[in-house]
Amino acid sequence: MEKIDFTNPDYEFDDIAEQVFYPIYDVIAQDLLEETGIVSGSMLDVGCGGGHLGFAVMAKSDLTGAFVDINATAVRLAEERAKRLGVRKRSRFYRADVVSLPFEDRSFDLVISRGSMFFWEDQERAFSEILRVLKPGGKTYIGGGLGRSWQRKAIMERMDELGLVCMGCQKDASMALTDGEYRSLAERLGHPLSIVNDGERGHWLVFEG
Repeated sequence: MEKIDFTNPDYEFDDIAEQVFYPIYDVIAQDLLEETGIVSGSMLDVGCGGGHLGFAVMAKSDLTGAFVDINATAVRLAEERAKRLGVRKRSRFYRADVVSLPFEDRSFDLVISRGSMFFWEDQERAFSEILRVLKPGGKTYIGGGLGRSWQRKAIMERMDELGLVCMGCQKDASMALTDGEYRSLAERLGHPLSIVNDGERGHWLVFEG
């Protein structure tokens, strides 16, 4: 079986993002900007990994970016990538947990996250924190997706060839809630929620500040 020669054993996802997922980030960035309508102000990428989605969003907008991940290697790689992409001055980087974000209330116009919420053990606490730092009128775009259907098919075939598992496809291992549970969560937290869920865009939670 073919394998990836991981350059960061403590954070393998960066190599997977670069070698398998990479074409999807521009597609998802365009989707989220069209869905939210937010193209300027401040963006927070939670569980940012190497920053791929956040940087794709910044390339298509005037947003500044704050990047947060619990893994120190991910944060380092994201900062290095920002320098290579020429967006370091528009970016800030933090090692932090989603349930304890190091920001003041109402700090961000847009909060994004791809592929991270499946790992959040306390979903209500995580989204409470995200909504705490979201500005009034701001929006989230949080969930998972593999681009268009043809991209998803190619990626899943490639993952299978490499013996890798997509966390978002492992329902038994995922910490994510059902759509009904997220709607109930939105009611408890007092924030409107719309859900994107289709074969072309993926599954995303769009909370409003």
